[in-house]
Amino acid sequence: MRLRIHALLFIFVLTSCETEVDHHGINVQEQQDDDVEQQTISYTKFNPDRIENFEVEGFDIEEAFRLDSIIIFSAYSNGDIESAKTPVDWGDGLTMLKNDSIYFQSKRVGDPYQYEPNFYRNESNGKVIIICQLGNEENYGGEAFLLNNGNVKFIGKIEMECPFETFDNTGLIEIIRISENGNSIYFDFESDTLINLTKNEWERIVNDSIYYKYTDENFKLIGL
Repeated sequence: MRLRIHALLFIFVLTSCETEVDHHGINVQEQQDDDVEQQTISYTKFNPDRIENFEVEGFDIEEAFRLDSIIIFSAYSNGDIESAKTPVDWGDGLTMLKNDSIYFQSKRVGDPYQYEPNFYRNESNGKVIIICQLGNEENYGGEAFLLNNGNVKFIGKIEMECPFETFDNTGLIEIIRISENGNSIYFDFESDTLINLTKNEWERIVNDSIYYKYTDENFKLIGL
């Protein structure tokens, strides 16, 4: 009788171990938890309050917006035109003002016809993506920024463009879609084809799941 009890106890312990650990020594329950897909949250385009006739010394302000206690504006500034032999930081850019002090200035992009901020919010965590559409006679992508907890960071340049003309000359804005999953933010494009701006000569390409991924301050183009 004692031998039978010991045998049953051995089988029970062995079975219990097999349910917790696979043959590689990995905890099965932990592996299942890791494989659970995290929820994807879409960013929603919105229009913050616009400030009319806003002025800051040294800036030729094109558009200014208020987001709570923060002011975001796009503007032209001379930058290093007067101080450098070969200026590299002048023209249009994005600036954040808080408590009457400048907290962030992007590197200037020269003097395009268009440098227009567009705003997208994650309603779940309050993060805001700002995309500034770039354009001259033709649109040529945009610059992306992250506003989070009162701070602005430059994400990177989006070197893809809408393949067709748009009514209000905001090609990239017409097709870009932004979402967040885990610690990554995704920028993809609702268009069968795209204009690829990553080469010296722009070209139309098939959009075969092309997107940008922003993770831990790393902005990467995927699928090209």
